[in-house]
Amino acid sequence: AYVDFTRTGGAFFADREGVVAELRVKLDDYERAAEMREAVARAVGRFDPSVSDYPEYYVQTWEERQHNLLRAVNNEKFLLAFVLFFIVVVACFAIFATLTMTVVEKTRDIGVLRALGATPGGICSIFMLNGTLVGLIGAALGYGLGLLVANNVNPIREFLRGRFGWDIFPSEIYLFDEIPTHINHPVAFWFAFCAAATALLFAVIPSVRAARLQPVRALRYE
Repeated sequence: AYVDFTRTGGAFFADREGVVAELRVKLDDYERAAEMREAVARAVGRFDPSVSDYPEYYVQTWEERQHNLLRAVNNEKFLLAFVLFFIVVVACFAIFATLTMTVVEKTRDIGVLRALGATPGGICSIFMLNGTLVGLIGAALGYGLGLLVANNVNPIREFLRGRFGWDIFPSEIYLFDEIPTHINHPVAFWFAFCAAATALLFAVIPSVRAARLQPVRALRYE
């Protein structure tokens, strides 16, 4: 960045008229922001010593200037993760309740299978497979729909704003013209895997209960 100091009075960040009030540097690689901040502080410090004395005050990255906004966004992300956790738990309890009711409804069928020679492990595997399939299909659908929404979040926002007048991401609050998206596939896959594993875990108790049913008692059920 080249600046004609003869026209600025040779001073930076001053309140007097005719001096530079702010200098912005755009980087091709934002990963080097911290390194370039130090370089800018050293370069400008030759003309204004106060910049060298307090570089963290005069030379800041975008993240440092928007610290409060980014902190609020991080809090929102934490709350969303917290809500997501309870959604997964509720879904797993729904799987647990469904399998438990299935075991109760199929008690006589389980007794017939046991009387015909089915092993406890075989009975257990039937219900475990049921819970596993529900968890895997739900995780796969959730992963796919999540990617679909994330990749089309701005068109969805425009549709909601144009159709219902509801802006889910007001630019005057978030200071963005559009919703920035970044998809971390390993993290998303890990969440989907944990959801499927939790569903499998909640299927264990109904499956074990079905496997422990005695044939005679099961046949006499109802």
